[in-house]
Amino acid sequence: MGDDPRPVSVVPMAQRLGAPVPLTELDDPRVRENLAALTEQGITTTRVSEEDTVALAAAVTPADLDLDAIVVCTDTAEAPTPTEWLLAYRARTGRHGTRTLFAGGSACANLAAGWDLASALVRARAAKTVLVVTADRVPSGTRVPALSTTVLSDGAASCLVTAEPSGPAFVLLGTATRSWQAGAEANGMAHARAILTTTRSAVAELTRPGGTTHLLTPNFGSATRNLLAMAASFPVRRLDPGVAGEVGHCFAADALLNLDHLARRPDLADGDTVLALMSSDTTMSAALLGYRA
Repeated sequence: MGDDPRPVSVVPMAQRLGAPVPLTELDDPRVRENLAALTEQGITTTRVSEEDTVALAAAVTPADLDLDAIVVCTDTAEAPTPTEWLLAYRARTGRHGTRTLFAGGSACANLAAGWDLASALVRARAAKTVLVVTADRVPSGTRVPALSTTVLSDGAASCLVTAEPSGPAFVLLGTATRSWQAGAEANGMAHARAILTTTRSAVAELTRPGGTTHLLTPNFGSATRNLLAMAASFPVRRLDPGVAGEVGHCFAADALLNLDHLARRPDLADGDTVLALMSSDTTMSAALLGYRA
């Protein structure tokens, strides 16, 4: 049973975000300490949810679609084991007969692994339509990550991965992932160097003639977004901040949230290429997509 030669497409489906909370109203000492820098870089709001990741993931799982498989991406440990998490998710969604798989270990870069797994199932004709779900939240502690100027937000998002989209879709042209080992003395400068090096390497693997029409970055502050644009050889002046300001960094959901935001822009045209970057403290992933109206 060989790979299906037809292109595999990504179709943004649903999102479930926590309630918007201005950073000035957040009871978080680390946010107060970094409020001036966050505001200066365009991060003003976070999303806070009382729902756990099972509820968030279930909320973006359509009840009326025929799905052959579901790939769930999460690194939020709210169940003793992945198996128990999936049992709760199946019970909440009622999808006991749908094959459900986990993709994790890359934190905020998990979506690329989810897309790789889903597209492999479709190309091998083991599935026609796969739902990819990301769901993460901050159950306790600060919302300010140690090495990035942003705030972590609670939320989930989903997309279909299929060879037979019924409308506009983003064709998945390729993905590339690079990882590095964070040393015990890791600091902001070392982290920036690692992101620059791995971004350049991953993007080089995906470069196509004609360049990239749109670049999507994680929902970091403007300085980091500009740094990623330069590493990807993309003009900073053309970089769209997406939903960074009003959502914050929603873990692995960022790329789906910004892809949905891009799909609503009037200047998105058939044939445009989209480079989506996803990163965590030790992993950088890039995905190249082509828009088909």
